[in-house]
Amino acid sequence: MHPVALQHEEGLIVSFETTKTTSEAVVEAFLNMNSVMTQTDLDTSPENNVSFMYCWQDPSTNEASTQTCINVNKPENRPKKVIVVAPQPAQTETVGVGPDCDMRPGFIGFDDIKTDSDMKQLAGVSLSMFQILLAFIKPLTHGQPKYYKVMNVQNRLLLFLMKMKLGLTFGAIGVFFHISASSVSSIFYSVLETLHENTKTWVFWPSREAIRSSMPSVFKNYPNCRAIIDCTEIRTDTPPSLDKRALMYSSYKSGFTVKYLIGISPSGKITFLSKGYGGRSTDGFIVVDSGFINLVEPGDEIMADKGFPTIKNLDNKNFSSVNVF
Repeated sequence: MHPVALQHEEGLIVSFETTKTTSEAVVEAFLNMNSVMTQTDLDTSPENNVSFMYCWQDPSTNEASTQTCINVNKPENRPKKVIVVAPQPAQTETVGVGPDCDMRPGFIGFDDIKTDSDMKQLAGVSLSMFQILLAFIKPLTHGQPKYYKVMNVQNRLLLFLMKMKLGLTFGAIGVFFHISASSVSSIFYSVLETLHENTKTWVFWPSREAIRSSMPSVFKNYPNCRAIIDCTEIRTDTPPSLDKRALMYSSYKSGFTVKYLIGISPSGKITFLSKGYGGRSTDGFIVVDSGFINLVEPGDEIMADKGFPTIKNLDNKNFSSVNVF
């Protein structure tokens, strides 16, 4: 049954129920009327498919009009609207193919290094050692310099090691990494300070028992060898004053250098590193002045080349020098 309410021109509302559809009931009810205006307003969801129809007659115009207004309730669990923005079509260009076209110009830093050989050529260390050192280089959480935005931790460490290995100027390294020479300088000294603080305990003087337990078989004729020593020189810029120039000039290198005494164990581990000396200092003087002699125990043998013809001031230690040419 469908309840239907009708309103005549006098404003009387007549309600009745019918088994016909709403549209059929309305047409039948108004066959004899001159003008009818109908309006349907469903304020709530209908129950049991029951609809309500309201009709008016306008005698002044003899016209019939119908207006329908249906409120739709929004489902509570309705999925959210997802707006997908299609990307712009990729621009195409003509490229060459073949072996000659596989080469990409330019150096992009750490991502270009794929093998141990490449890393050793540029930085002087293996990939595994690079990763060990990389653990000490931490990104800043605040107050980052501008170059930190374009230089990640891998490239900052690589820059430092390239400077140490190749001896290039800050400006030359800046060309590789597309940053200014001042930025290269800032990165270099920052990494230098970080690595110094974290690796300064790596060089230590091991016990005699530790040396003998790791003695290679090639040293079977030198069972008491405690260390192999030598001095290494690093070139520097020209010192600003005459007295420093006289102190740092090396006849062996024919230039200005800083000199270090390095000792290694028979197994190859660095066990001693002196402070820096001017290139004019002799090897024998550095051995005594650096404190190396104080580490030697009676009965130890120290291997050295012909740069150490005599070592004085041994404080009566039972020390023997084995010259290796």
